[in-house]
Amino acid sequence: MRMIGKNLVLVLLALGPSVRAEVAIPVVGQPTPFYGAAGKKLKVDATATPTDLTLEDSILFTLRVEGLLNGAEVVRPHLLDIEQFARDFQIEDEPATANEPAGTRVFQYRLRPRGLKVKAIPEFVFPYYDPDIPQPADRPELPFRKARTAVIALSIRKATLPPQSIVPLEVPPFAESLAPPDTHFPSWAMWLAFLAPPFLAVGWYIGWRLLNPEGARLARRQRSRAARTALRSLQILARGATVSSGDVVHCVTNYLTLRYNLPGVFRTPRELTQNLREARAGEIIIANSETFLRTADAARFSPNASPATDALVADAERLIRDAEGDA
Repeated sequence: MRMIGKNLVLVLLALGPSVRAEVAIPVVGQPTPFYGAAGKKLKVDATATPTDLTLEDSILFTLRVEGLLNGAEVVRPHLLDIEQFARDFQIEDEPATANEPAGTRVFQYRLRPRGLKVKAIPEFVFPYYDPDIPQPADRPELPFRKARTAVIALSIRKATLPPQSIVPLEVPPFAESLAPPDTHFPSWAMWLAFLAPPFLAVGWYIGWRLLNPEGARLARRQRSRAARTALRSLQILARGATVSSGDVVHCVTNYLTLRYNLPGVFRTPRELTQNLREARAGEIIIANSETFLRTADAARFSPNASPATDALVADAERLIRDAEGDA
């Protein structure tokens, strides 16, 4: 019976892709990505043509997998899903190769380098299932092996443009006697070009203040209202049984957002500093705000931090009053 089984396997392999042995590949333990390949000591080779090229050229990249027991079930690898390939190349799939030998799959791709820094085509890892290796319950990945290709070195250079022939220009007779243009600018024009922009900016600002006297007053009123609201909230928190550092931070950040018209939401002291600097807040306010937020974060998130105390509320009130004094 053993001799009959061996002869049957030889007959199946000799008949080629028209007759194949069924290989049951377990789902548990499959690597990612997995292309559905099964074989014994499977081999994968990679070739590339050309390897000396310019940025305008493309490379025909060929993967040849040999030793497959289920060649018809193997799916094409998607190189765009592999980080090294997607980072360095533009990739297009080439048509499938016809008349592949039994137990062999050939996949071709068109690669275009993304820049001169690309020095090689990285190795390609092809996982497969080896039915001769047992699959213990504690190591389900054991029968899944990996075949690798070699790294292919590339030489990429800029394309050289063909030399262009110099064609003399034909000058019409009337242009030969033309006087050169006068490129001299009067001195008053130079002074006007330098002084006009700042004078226009100052005049526009003064005119806007005169035409919109309520604008600055409304802005100051909004800032004062935001400060009163924040200070009132802090006093309510201080009268509570416990002081939550998160609530204190919320009061301060909400005030700073309204006071300086900050965009978006800032979550870290670095983001707060950047937004305040873009809003042209004073350097002292920026430094005090960053210090306060770092102290509050330490009280909130540090493993050894103590609960928030009245000192945090006092620091918050001092920060708000300093900001109002900077107005």
